[in-house]
Amino acid sequence: MLSVVQPVPAYAETAVSPAPASAPATPAAEPSTAPEPTTTTTPSPSATATADATPGDTATPTAEATPSPSATTEPAPEPTAAAPELPATPTDAASTYIVGFRKDADQAPAVLGERAYRAMNELDAAVTQLTTAEAKALAADPSVAYVQKDTRVSVADAQAYPPWGLDRIDQADLPLDDRYTPNQTGAGVTVYVIDTGIAAGNSEFSGRLADGASFVSDGLGTTDCNGHGTHVAGIVGGTTYGVAKRVTLVPVRVLECTGSGYASTVAKGLDWVLKQHHRGDPAVVNISIEGAYDKTENDAVKRLTAEGVTVVVAAGNHDRNACDTSPASAKTAITVAASTSADARWASSNNGPCVDLYAPGVSIPSANAFGANPVTMTGTSMASPHVAGVAALVLAAHRSWSAAKVTSRILGLSEPNRITGNPAGTANRLLGIAPAVTSVNPAVGGTSGNQRITVTGNNFLGVQKVLIGGVAATKLDVVSSTTIRVTTPARAEVGAVPLEVVTELAGSHRNVTFDYQPSPVVDSLSMTAGQTRGGTTVTITGSHFSAATTVWFGGSKGRGLTVVSDTELQVVTPSHSRGTVPVRVSGPTGTSADAAAARFNYGYAPWVKSLSSGHGLTLGGARVRISGSHFSAATTVDFGGIGGIDVNVTSSKRLYVTVPAHIEGRVDVRLTNPFGTSAVKSKARYSFGLAPAPLVTKATPTTGYGVGGATVTISGRNFYGITGVSFG
Repeated sequence: MLSVVQPVPAYAETAVSPAPASAPATPAAEPSTAPEPTTTTTPSPSATATADATPGDTATPTAEATPSPSATTEPAPEPTAAAPELPATPTDAASTYIVGFRKDADQAPAVLGERAYRAMNELDAAVTQLTTAEAKALAADPSVAYVQKDTRVSVADAQAYPPWGLDRIDQADLPLDDRYTPNQTGAGVTVYVIDTGIAAGNSEFSGRLADGASFVSDGLGTTDCNGHGTHVAGIVGGTTYGVAKRVTLVPVRVLECTGSGYASTVAKGLDWVLKQHHRGDPAVVNISIEGAYDKTENDAVKRLTAEGVTVVVAAGNHDRNACDTSPASAKTAITVAASTSADARWASSNNGPCVDLYAPGVSIPSANAFGANPVTMTGTSMASPHVAGVAALVLAAHRSWSAAKVTSRILGLSEPNRITGNPAGTANRLLGIAPAVTSVNPAVGGTSGNQRITVTGNNFLGVQKVLIGGVAATKLDVVSSTTIRVTTPARAEVGAVPLEVVTELAGSHRNVTFDYQPSPVVDSLSMTAGQTRGGTTVTITGSHFSAATTVWFGGSKGRGLTVVSDTELQVVTPSHSRGTVPVRVSGPTGTSADAAAARFNYGYAPWVKSLSSGHGLTLGGARVRISGSHFSAATTVDFGGIGGIDVNVTSSKRLYVTVPAHIEGRVDVRLTNPFGTSAVKSKARYSFGLAPAPLVTKATPTTGYGVGGATVTISGRNFYGITGVSFG
């Protein structure tokens, strides 16, 4: 038996004031226990009362207010109040200017004088604060290319003051923020609207309405003579009211001007979609229709989803089990119940285990088939296209996904346990596209960045980036749908900034912040080199050291940290492999940045193998060859505390040195390079001894005049350190 079917009744279906697209829609009062009264209109000859149900039909048709060319409902006057202004910037935009230079930004000090400014060197420009008079004067400067007042900008795809349904789905929590900012548009995705047709002349669909098909024999084709289908299509993909604003919409007309028809006609429409759709092309079907259980319809839905088409259907408006109706009972469809702007179940919405989730469905403004002014309707017919639009967004990001994957992503992104008044046995999920951030740990970090933090929340699916103060964090690691780890970017200014998780569909509501505080800064090291084995005591000077917890030498922690003051600390170097490493100071506000003055060079201290001579006179002067390793041009030699003379390093393993004078005794010979001093060892010792008394064996000549003046040559032994010769 054929069943009479009809679009899911849209309660409180009224013409609303012709407000600008950017103005917020004012939701009508929302019932909590009963359907709202239906607005009465004067039907046109082509829009008569709903046909009586044939025997066996379990659905009770409800009259709908059908805006038609002859409808007598008068639109309310346009509101005169201006739309709320955007919040002001922290810096007064009226006195912030961008100054461009004819050569480069190095001209800034000369041109701008004592004014504070921020240079943009690559752009040969600077940002500064100017009065109007100063701006005019600067513009006349021959070295200035232009002076331009700063202006506000915003996210390109953000829709200000959207219908509340759009506003609700792109944020996890109430209150609404008067923005709809999806990261997809649905471009390249086709949505088939199985309904009363679509008004082709409505500007909401300009250039995006494809040829469809009509299965109603009244000669009107896909023209919408009822208004229901146009309203639904506007929610799916209208320029102003649509979830997916660049989808291609295809009208499939299966209902008469009265808003009713037959299950067989609906099945014909679905059969046509099956024939038209090419496997692999991303497509969605929306069916905002309710009727008795019908196997043909449900089988058609099953076939469509098997072909890769995501099918979204309205749960129905009779406060009954949706499993008793079609196509809501189709297992592979996404069945949608209606919620209010307060996240409550709309009282007339069907329920039960066949319902997959809720979506906004009360007092929803959308396109009008009979004029430019929007129409507001209520019902699960309005909830379903919200989900169909989201399905198009998902497919825009994943064009090859199956219907099952699209469904899984939509349900995975939905907000659990948000609907109040939800009947037992009905899924408590609310449609959403945005991730939600609940916390960040740690929530405070340094301006130098490079701090690893953990972001906690939900719906972390398809994550693309994490923005901290508008700057992308690095080393993104999506651990799960509730946990992300990232590394903070550096920031010049201190203070709390919003943290936002951005997915392929939307960004999180920026209600969680990360607080930037001054990071430690290293200015200098008392020692810049040391042995690989560690053990060098280093004094570090800088700033913001009071809460320092760790000093890093490369990837190794220093030992014995002592914080002397906010500007000084001491630490003992850890062992490390050979080479130059950055020295960074860490604390609760982050880690100091890598700087040229904060480098420590690890190397090997000299090692002494042998001395060519191990003894000599206290007078010194002997030339000694030392063998070993790790000798360099900077190597010095020490004999018992006295430096050797004229050190000549011939290789990394050999050097020559002149022994200094020293008191009698055996001393250690130690070599020092920038990394340390050689160890004490028996083979690196030198013995200083006293010279024996001089012994004269011959003097030539042996005689001379009493007046003196003759040169005498004296021969003998032990002539060390002779300071004088006496005669007589």
